[in-house]
Amino acid sequence: WIGATDVGAEGRWRWVVGPEGCPASYNTDVTADPYLRAACDIGVQTGEQGFCHGTQCDEGTLFWTGLASGAAEPGQFSHWAWGEPNDAGGEDFMHSRWNYEWNDYPGYLWSQITGFVCEWGGVGELCVGDAGVARDQLFVTELNECEASCATCEADVCSAAGQTCEDAVRDIEHLSDWKCVCPAPQSGEAMLATAACYQDECVHGGGNDQCVSAGQTCSDPNTAAGVWGDFVCTCPFPQSGTATGAAAACTQDECVHGGGKDQCVKCVHGGGNDQCVSAGQTCSDPNTAVGVWGDFVCTCPFPQSGTATGAAAACTQDECVHGGGNDQCVSAGQTCSDPNTAFGVWGDFVCTCPAPQSGMATGAAATCVEEECREGGPLKNACDAFGQDCEDPSTKDGDAFCKCKPPAEQTQVGRAVDSCDWDECITHSDTCAAAGQVCRDDNLGSAPTWVCDCAGKQTGTPGQQEPATCVDPPGDCTVHGHKCHDMGQTCDPLDDPHDDVFECGCTPPSTGAVMQGGPTTCTLDECTTVCASCQQHDANSEPICPAGQTCEDPDTTPAAVHDWKCVCDAPATGMKIAHAAECSRNECEGMCATCANSVCTDAGQTCVDEDPKSLGTWTCTCIPPQTGAGAGKAAECDEDECKTNDAVCMAAGQSCIDSDLRTPGTWECVCPPPSTTRAVAGAAECETNECDNEEVRRRCQAVEQECKDVDAKEPDTWEC
Repeated sequence: WIGATDVGAEGRWRWVVGPEGCPASYNTDVTADPYLRAACDIGVQTGEQGFCHGTQCDEGTLFWTGLASGAAEPGQFSHWAWGEPNDAGGEDFMHSRWNYEWNDYPGYLWSQITGFVCEWGGVGELCVGDAGVARDQLFVTELNECEASCATCEADVCSAAGQTCEDAVRDIEHLSDWKCVCPAPQSGEAMLATAACYQDECVHGGGNDQCVSAGQTCSDPNTAAGVWGDFVCTCPFPQSGTATGAAAACTQDECVHGGGKDQCVKCVHGGGNDQCVSAGQTCSDPNTAVGVWGDFVCTCPFPQSGTATGAAAACTQDECVHGGGNDQCVSAGQTCSDPNTAFGVWGDFVCTCPAPQSGMATGAAATCVEEECREGGPLKNACDAFGQDCEDPSTKDGDAFCKCKPPAEQTQVGRAVDSCDWDECITHSDTCAAAGQVCRDDNLGSAPTWVCDCAGKQTGTPGQQEPATCVDPPGDCTVHGHKCHDMGQTCDPLDDPHDDVFECGCTPPSTGAVMQGGPTTCTLDECTTVCASCQQHDANSEPICPAGQTCEDPDTTPAAVHDWKCVCDAPATGMKIAHAAECSRNECEGMCATCANSVCTDAGQTCVDEDPKSLGTWTCTCIPPQTGAGAGKAAECDEDECKTNDAVCMAAGQSCIDSDLRTPGTWECVCPPPSTTRAVAGAAECETNECDNEEVRRRCQAVEQECKDVDAKEPDTWEC
């Protein structure tokens, strides 16, 4: 109901509440006869008066005239549903549907309206209910009884006892519904008073630790807060024994449970019950006819699987169906396999990454990588198209590159190299230098194109991939030039008319002072000449070393070529002769406030640098049994508590589920179907309503009776 009606005059729809509603002069004495005003407001049936009618309710703001084909009054808003209003069966009151569209509705079905929106203030000020109470008193903002603060107020009653105040329904119609709740790990609550708190040691405390770790069940006879050490550990069936305040010393009497009962008593009671029950399994006999023996069936308890006829079953449990395998692998979009499904073998499930990714891990979700240079992959195809090699140096995404074929060594990350030009003199200059000549490569894009060219004042035709045939100038070099050439040096006659006047000079790129009358001493520092792979060049073509590497030439004699090396600057390590080095730096080594190793160790985790050749590749890894890793930060560790507490659930024939791997104490024992009962941090008391069984329910219905299960915790307790 939203405050509009045409009950006063059919087809004349008016707002009858709030500022646009019935005038204040109409029936202002609501105490004398509140139902008349109620009839104008909401059209409820009002005893002898009946519904309001005639001009009595044809007051208030007119906003629509006619049926669905009618029209809104000028300046008035309307939001009728399609085909409404239609006055079907005498519909005189407007209500809002779930999608906020308007519909006209009959007054005699007022009880089916689930609520109302009432505007008040101004002309049609009051909204009167069927008890004569002004409805504007019901429209107040939220009232939280726990927000008060005084000596006798609810919030102080609870806080004075160290407890928390909670208000279930926060409005003025629901007063005195607050309660005090005990702080964790205590339990207990009380309405309108301080709660009597208790603490179950089997949930929080030594009971859970000592009993469960020994595979025993725990009970706490006195859970009052402050009463400690009275928990009782009980041995699991078929063992016997209890102890207070510590794990029990368990015994097993074979005459009660075991071989004694099986072999001695089976002639009377049958092997089925002995063999199945003693193994913690259920027994069923498909043929109970006298004389039919050995056909009983043992069935493993949930979540185990397995059956056997005439003997206890060999139970298995596939972690990929029930357990951590399904949770961790499937949630990561990976496939799960359990190589050993024997009961009690946990944590050996294997998560495998989906193609084209690769990677697998045991006992946790795998770290998946995608081989970027795989056959048919986009990068491999791009490299192949230009005759280049594809290399992927690590499992890190985005670091694969195309590399030119030797001797060229250019690379380009993520795509083909634009140009594989290569100066062949880097590898062949020694051939020319040995003859006192200079190596020159005029076509870097093709091979072989290098030549040896005459140096100094010698002349001759360049040699194609071999020393040139050079001639000394006229003068003393014609006679004495071999003294220079034999040392790989040039000869200069100096244009001096005197005999025996000549100079030996160093052949580029070697350097040294000239020597008159004989060979000089030359040096060749390849770090300033030919080590192009290690060095880059600035705008003035001067060689400079790349960041993080230094060039060293251990032997600067002209004959010692290609011995230069790139050495990584500390703390990085690495060196390579005649090439740029591949530097490595383990970021997990070293200790400082912000170092990778400190970040991990401060969190009780292990630091691992997966790619020492790159920066920012370290991760913090959780220490087992926890799992998880954080790239460049401390990890958020997960721990499946079912790995250590599963025995508690299994002993009760239940399955273990840990729905929150990051919060301790959240594991639950879940009863096998059809029961839906579960319990946190302990075995559940399973309840099954046998009346939910269709066969049982049908038997009662056949005699027109109802089915009732008087004890959902016990079997065969249903009755008609």
